[in-house]
Amino acid sequence: MKDLFIPSFYSVDELVNIGERTLNFLEPMVESDPKLKKQFQSFEVLYDELVDNQVSTTDGPLTVELALADEKRDQAFRCFKLISQGMSMSLLADSAANGSMVYEVIEKYGIDLYRVGYKAETGLLISVFGELDKNKNQTAMTELGLLPYYESLKTAQAGFDALHKQSDALKAEASKNKRPASTIKKEYTPELEKLVSLYQLYAELDEENYAESYAQLVEYIKEVNATARARQTRKENEREEVIADE
Repeated sequence: MKDLFIPSFYSVDELVNIGERTLNFLEPMVESDPKLKKQFQSFEVLYDELVDNQVSTTDGPLTVELALADEKRDQAFRCFKLISQGMSMSLLADSAANGSMVYEVIEKYGIDLYRVGYKAETGLLISVFGELDKNKNQTAMTELGLLPYYESLKTAQAGFDALHKQSDALKAEASKNKRPASTIKKEYTPELEKLVSLYQLYAELDEENYAESYAQLVEYIKEVNATARARQTRKENEREEVIADE
């Protein structure tokens, strides 16, 4: 049975998925067997804890609100970018010069900076603001009438930043009394192996009721193993490339 599992390769998501599949297969059978039910419930407690841990670290509080605030700052950035770009192509020499000055700053940090992650985008926007707040760029934006659009972007970013800090604080508070996933996994994996081993025994003793579903579970675990091994091989190859380049 130990040959079926490769715990050190699994991500938390993969462990959760294997656990969920195992529980789903066995749930209809547990009420008729006290021994199976006891092991089932023992593992289910750890499964629920690991799932709860994953939800708190991935989704977190204010997820929807953050997404909306991010879309708002993205919209403000795209608007400011497009107007600046348009001004840079003006047939009026002064407008083109001022527009080019502003748009060059945007190009420097990325015309598609809104496509990166939350924290990376915040860092890039702060860099943009640091340059555009300089006197020469403020003068250029004033002459172009761009300041309202620039201030709109800064306001949207400030709103997102405040919400993100609030979300981080709520997430930290919620996780105070929760064990880290690495700790849960140390108990979770052996209990999962015990449950699947018991499942294997039942499949051998009562093929009619257990063999087919057990075979399906084993096939699923092998598929997860293939994915996990491929990821591990890719990481090892990348490490070897880094060493070779040094």
